[in-house]
Amino acid sequence: MDEKPTHLWNYATDKYRDYVTISTNDSTIDVDERVVYIDDLEKRKQAYGICAECKEPGTGVFWCQPCNAKRFKDNFKNWT
Repeated sequence: MDEKPTHLWNYATDKYRDYVTISTNDSTIDVDERVVYIDDLEKRKQAYGICAECKEPGTGVFWCQPCNAKRFKDNFKNWT
């Protein structure tokens, strides 16, 4: 997987940042090469970039699981 996706910041607030990923869907690439495992930090970094909050490799295109879990934990008292 030599092609690196291009990350473009398209929305920013004081607290959060969203980005879009531009890549091609090449049918010649094996499915196993497109799968990004949570423990594979380098592949996550290539696929999802770096989280703007925690500066770690992302876990998805539009969200970071550790940051999302932390926000949920920090705001849980407001939900109950």
